[in-house]
Amino acid sequence: MGDLTRAVTLWKGGRREEAEREIENVRRAAPDDPTALRLLAEIYANSGRARQAAELLRRLSELNPADAGVMRQLAQAFLAERAFAKAIGALRRALDLEPANARAYNNLGLAQLRGGDAAGAILSLEQAIGIDPGYALGHLNLGLAHEAFNRNEAACRSYKRSLELDPHMSHARLRLSRLLRDADAVAGRREQNRGQT
Repeated sequence: MGDLTRAVTLWKGGRREEAEREIENVRRAAPDDPTALRLLAEIYANSGRARQAAELLRRLSELNPADAGVMRQLAQAFLAERAFAKAIGALRRALDLEPANARAYNNLGLAQLRGGDAAGAILSLEQAIGIDPGYALGHLNLGLAHEAFNRNEAACRSYKRSLELDPHMSHARLRLSRLLRDADAVAGRREQNRGQT
């Protein structure tokens, strides 16, 4: 019989294979032990085995359908597999359980954006920052969605807000600088064209 406490210690100590064996020993006696399923799913997700993680998390969601955290983890596994529609479905179920979860709205917006629905992503990300106006990552992702929808001024505002909240948000700084540089290049060409007429 396995020991989950030992499995956690092994996992945190970098002994992944031993941790997995320990968890599988627990699962032989109790295949649907929720702690074992969750821990093994975490190990799978962190070692690039998103499909296996999703299978375990799907089972865990069947055992405990009211656990929004499991639905968010399942969505992350689907995102890693680039299964955007499944991720969106899992996040919508998570939001049914926790409608005021800014992180879930943020992740929903990312799934929509990656799935090609920039307009839907903007709505979801606006919900995220509506719930938590100080959510720097939400502002960054809203900027990405605005940029994908060719709303560069709105994207700049979102990136600037993200940086106000977290000056170390390097991706926001990079995106903002690119937009500003592009805007200056356009203005430069316009000015050059005026000089030629």
